[in-house]
Amino acid sequence: AIAKHLHTSRSTVSRLVKRARDTGLVEISLRPARSRGPGLGQHLSSTWGIDAYVVPVPDQAPQVERLEQVALTTARLLSTWFDSDMILGIAWGTTLSAISRHLPQKPTRGSAVVQLNGAANTRTSGVHYAGDLIAGFGTAFDAHVHHFPVPAFFDYAETKRAMWRERSVRRVLDVQHRADIALFSVG
Repeated sequence: AIAKHLHTSRSTVSRLVKRARDTGLVEISLRPARSRGPGLGQHLSSTWGIDAYVVPVPDQAPQVERLEQVALTTARLLSTWFDSDMILGIAWGTTLSAISRHLPQKPTRGSAVVQLNGAANTRTSGVHYAGDLIAGFGTAFDAHVHHFPVPAFFDYAETKRAMWRERSVRRVLDVQHRADIALFSVG
């Protein structure tokens, strides 16, 4: 149809489109078939007063494919939302790890990535895993990284209260409270 409209050959149109894609002038994407996603997103938005994005994935898609589709969409959206002089708060987990693998490089200035929740637990410190994940977001956005080196769960409330009084922890809590975007998964 394009070749006919331009009075040229299909191969010429193909070469022009390829050149436009290679230079970044054109990005071709496919929109998935309609699904329950838009209705669910609207329901969440009206119920909770949030912007909700529901990634349409075929019902028969395996769990791994669902995770990758959600991660890819989230990484793309996040790269359009996050910019210079912003703070991104992130949790950690399987979904966030998948998102970090799909993040495009987008250098920013004066921005920061802050860990929202502790990582250590009774079996492992978890700090290495969470640290690598958060560093990946920092690298993608060329942002300063703030780790939150506290346990994920406390055995005693007084231990948590004591840690929250520490200057180093209060500094991270302050950065968390100033986050422009909070990225976490419900799982």
